[in-house]
Amino acid sequence: MKLKNSFQIELLTIVYIFLLMGCQKKDLERPTLTVSNPLTNSQFYALEDSIYCSGTATDEVALDRIEIQLQSSTGSPVQSKLVRFASSNTLNYNVEYPLNDLHLESGNYLLKTTAFDKAGNSYSIYREIIIFGVPRVKQGVFYVADLGGNFTLGRIDSLDQDSTAIGVYPDFGGMEINNYDQQLFYMGYESVDLLAFNTRNYTIEWNVPNLANPPGTYYFHQLNFSSDHLTISLFNDEILKRYKNGGAYGNVVLNYNGGQPETTFKKGDYLYVESKDIGTSSRKFQRYFYSTGSFDEDFTIGFDYRKILSKSSSELVIFGESGGQSQLRIFYENGGNYFQPLNLLPGSFIDAFQVDDNNYLIVQDNGVYAYTYSNNNLITNFTENAILSAAYDDLNDRIYLGFSNLIKVYSSSGIFVRNIPVSGNVVNIKVHYNK
Repeated sequence: MKLKNSFQIELLTIVYIFLLMGCQKKDLERPTLTVSNPLTNSQFYALEDSIYCSGTATDEVALDRIEIQLQSSTGSPVQSKLVRFASSNTLNYNVEYPLNDLHLESGNYLLKTTAFDKAGNSYSIYREIIIFGVPRVKQGVFYVADLGGNFTLGRIDSLDQDSTAIGVYPDFGGMEINNYDQQLFYMGYESVDLLAFNTRNYTIEWNVPNLANPPGTYYFHQLNFSSDHLTISLFNDEILKRYKNGGAYGNVVLNYNGGQPETTFKKGDYLYVESKDIGTSSRKFQRYFYSTGSFDEDFTIGFDYRKILSKSSSELVIFGESGGQSQLRIFYENGGNYFQPLNLLPGSFIDAFQVDDNNYLIVQDNGVYAYTYSNNNLITNFTENAILSAAYDDLNDRIYLGFSNLIKVYSSSGIFVRNIPVSGNVVNIKVHYNK
């Protein structure tokens, strides 16, 4: 009898526990959160300050954690989260949130603090703060000089005074600066080694060696650095090869049979490619989808395209050369049509730079010219002789012109600043910024 009563008691206990569990309500209550710091409209400096954050989070059942994250004024995350876990149902927090992103721009931001309970409920408080970003400044100027069989990669300091040789290489195919990650890309022509230098100490961070196998069968013609941090390498093997930052191989953009890609321009998910037939020297202008590498459209072409810039959401400004004479065309992307606004002055094309949506600088071998789109006006800023290369410092309105054994610095309007002696023919110049 005792065993029977004991069994009944145990059974009733189990039933009671299940009934009790079934009667319990789910935790649907959000945690409570109080933010003491920062105060609204507090001001901070990127890279110099940390945001002091304090407050209290509580939950009636089980508090899990708080998360703090810097967001743009529209609510998009701009830095990683800072997380603190709770050991009880109340968390009094006092933490510092570092502003460690060099690329934060000056402006209004939101600091989002969120409390979570273990049931997944959350509650957030936003504080509007003001951040002063690190100013963009020029760090120096990189150049490549042809010594007659060897090429010197060099750097000029931020004051445009002293030049320093970084290395000597057997050939040269292209150079580009990634100011965002502080990298300098250098690539040969027949040696076809892709080198990524740290611009602060000139050490090689990564490289892609022996891209041509056997050497001399592939030829590098241009190196671009895209806004989504992919390098683009162009070769004579009828394809465009892409390498991600770090040297990992990206996808391939196919080109037409016998084509030698020479000039590219990325706009959104479009990649425009100008290329030359090896046998006939005829040229093509084509558009591909950047994300997939698939072909989109073929356009007519009237001359050798050397530089492609954006004008608007549907227009490109194309510069180049035909028979030793610089050329300018406006290309309408939607219809694939061209418009020639005017004839450029006599001279061979060297480079072109976009000052703003309406103004462009055009460098020819005999001078620097300014083109204004709105009134279709071309003026001569100043003349020179035997210009080999050029770069434009948009921050300080300085234009660098490469010559034999010399780099000259002017304002864009033609005010002479200084001469910088170098050894060799200066075939490429790039301006380096801190961000």
